[in-house]
Amino acid sequence: MLSWSTLKATMITLLVLRWLSPLALGAGEIAALRAQLAAQQEQIEQLRAALEAQKQVLERLARAAENPPRVQEPAQKTESSFKSLNGFQFSGDFRFRADAQLRSGNQIAAPLQNLRSRYRLRLNIDKDLDPRFRFHLQLSTGPLNHPITNDQDMAGGVAKHPFSISEASVDFHPSPKFSVRGGRMEEVFADNLRFLWDDDVRFNGFQQILKTKLACNRLGLTGLEFRAGEYILSNPAVYVLPASSPYVAAGYQPGQKVRDANLFHPGAVLRGNLGSVWTHQITGGIEIYRHPNQIQLASTAAGYPVLVSGAIGLALSGLVGGAGNATTEPGGAVFSAPDFQIAPAIQTVV
Repeated sequence: MLSWSTLKATMITLLVLRWLSPLALGAGEIAALRAQLAAQQEQIEQLRAALEAQKQVLERLARAAENPPRVQEPAQKTESSFKSLNGFQFSGDFRFRADAQLRSGNQIAAPLQNLRSRYRLRLNIDKDLDPRFRFHLQLSTGPLNHPITNDQDMAGGVAKHPFSISEASVDFHPSPKFSVRGGRMEEVFADNLRFLWDDDVRFNGFQQILKTKLACNRLGLTGLEFRAGEYILSNPAVYVLPASSPYVAAGYQPGQKVRDANLFHPGAVLRGNLGSVWTHQITGGIEIYRHPNQIQLASTAAGYPVLVSGAIGLALSGLVGGAGNATTEPGGAVFSAPDFQIAPAIQTVV
């Protein structure tokens, strides 16, 4: 390949010869010079193309040096692969607790001295079935007859501790403003305040949430949510109640049908701003219970085998606690309140 200096000298020579004696050259020589000039012109174009290609390569190398590719470490690749496997996302947590219950006795309560250790292990599995459906599953520790906690006492010798289903649901959300969920889940108004139900309690049933934004107003209100929950608490499947049934202790008459216990909880959540720093939330609703005495019956020695053990297919070692003591008689299965309808209203400021 010719250099630029050679090409320049050749072109100058040709021009001078053409200028000085165009008639002295023969026709064959002129044709040869023209062919040589065309070949040199082609070589010049090839040099220009090669220089342009080298320029583009240098520009790509410069951009690559400014933005080097991120190299993922093997440990990061393993962790990422574990967290998401064929669309299933995995997460979890472990908590260890040590607490002391110390109390002196009096005329009403006996003394208490209990030093214990407990732990909680939870595993979450989530998967987007499509842009509108999402599946969720949570496995957790905790005694089967103690639904108000997921903590497992370090007791029982060397017996293995249970690891059971705490949550399992499918969420349908056709838009960011509306969602419907069915399965086993936390209460639709759960807010970690323990106003009525413990935070660890999960319900079987359905719930709906509808959200809307509010226009600017003097009160600083920014959003409104309508919520509703419909939960199934029992399924007795007793069509003709015998006189010896434990349901008689809950106020049912022999010969009648024992229907399901349910909880219906509609309400609303109103959000707003208090200046530029504080925000507040007002929650209101009504809890309507059908056949609430079955909740209390499950906390008695005669009631939990028919209400709880039969439903889960296991014979529990003891009754289900945490139901309350507002009954017509000590240890009874009939609540003092004739109608179980509760209308809580809560305001929180953050």
